[in-house]
Amino acid sequence: MKVSCHRLLRYDPRFGSSGILCGLHRDCARNERIAAGPTWFLHNPVPTCPPTTVACFHALSPWGLALKTRAVSRCYGELPASRRTSRAPVCTFGTTHSFRCFLSLQLPDIDLPPDFAPLLDGYSWRKDSLGQSESSVFLFGAEARPPLVLKVEQSGPFDELGDEAERLEWLGKQGMPCPRVIARDVYARRNWLLMEAVDGVDLASSTLAASEQVVLLAEAVRRMHALDAETCPFDHRVGARVAAAKLRAEADVIDVTDFDEARLGKTAEELFVELQAKIPREGKLVVTHGDACLPNVIARDGRFAGFIDCSRLGVADPYQDLALTCRSITYNLGKEWVQPFLDLYGIRRADPEKLDFYCLLDEFF
Repeated sequence: MKVSCHRLLRYDPRFGSSGILCGLHRDCARNERIAAGPTWFLHNPVPTCPPTTVACFHALSPWGLALKTRAVSRCYGELPASRRTSRAPVCTFGTTHSFRCFLSLQLPDIDLPPDFAPLLDGYSWRKDSLGQSESSVFLFGAEARPPLVLKVEQSGPFDELGDEAERLEWLGKQGMPCPRVIARDVYARRNWLLMEAVDGVDLASSTLAASEQVVLLAEAVRRMHALDAETCPFDHRVGARVAAAKLRAEADVIDVTDFDEARLGKTAEELFVELQAKIPREGKLVVTHGDACLPNVIARDGRFAGFIDCSRLGVADPYQDLALTCRSITYNLGKEWVQPFLDLYGIRRADPEKLDFYCLLDEFF
C-alpha cells in the first residue's frame, strides 16, 4: 500500500484526556478546516511510506506534531491543560526504519547520523512532550536493554546540546547520577545527542506526596551544591549569564510570549534594562544545575535518582538553583511548600531580591 496524499490530523475529544489525534487520509485542499468540535490539524505532503509507517504516525500524532512543519495550527504542547497528559503513550514500532520515516515526515531533509542507526535498532520509541526544551526529545525502550534518550536540535549560535554533553561527562565523573552520553554528532545542520536515560520518574510526573518531594528536592540540590566548584570548568557566574542574556536579546531569539505572567507584555529590551538594574552581589559560589525544576529531577523508589537536562550546569550563586526550584515548587506543588523546601535545604529566610533576579534572568534562556 502506498500513501501519497495530504494528511489531516485532528484532536478528537471523544478519546478524553489522552489527547489522541486521529489521522485522516483524504485528498483535500491545503488549509481545509473541519468544523466538528475542538480541532487542531496539520496539512503536509506525506512521502511514500510503507504501511507500518502510517500506523506509527497514527500512534505518534499526539506529540509528533511538536516538530516544526509548514502548517501546524496547534501542537500537543499548546493543548488546553485539561486535555494534556504529562506523558504520551508509547509507540510500539521498534525498527530504526520507522523512526527514520517519522523523521522524513517531519524533517524531510535529514536522516539519522550513520553511527546512530545500529544503536537504536530494535527499540520502541515515542516523542517526549513534558519538558520545555528547544530540542526535540525522543525516548527509546527495549526489553532487557537500557532506556535511551535522543535529543535533536538545529545547529546555531545558541544551541545547547554540545554544552549538555560536556556537562554530563563532567558531572558523571563527579559521581552524580545523570544520563550517560553514548554518542554525539553534528549532522545535516543539526546536533544529535544520544544518552542512556536515568531510570526513574521525574518529579513533575511523580505520585509522591508533596512532603516527600520537597525532601527529595532539598537533598538533590544540596548534593549538587556540595560538589567541588574549584574543579568545575563551566562559568555561570552572574556576569557571564547577563552577557549571554544580552546576546540572546539582541539576536531576537527570546520568546516573549513565554514570560512569567507578571512580565507578559514587556519586550526583551525592557526586561534586560530591568535585569541590569537588579544584579545582586553574589554569595559563595557552588556548582549549580542551572534549571533545577521538578521535571529535571528524577526519583526512583522514593529516593533521588539523578538530574537531567544539564546544559546550563555551571559555577554560580546558589540562588541560581534556589530561585527556579522555588518557582517550580509553587507551580507544581503549591506556594505553601516553598518554605519547607528552604528549611530542608538550610535557609531560614531566603533573599527575595535574589529569588526575583534569578527568575528574571531565566526569562532570557
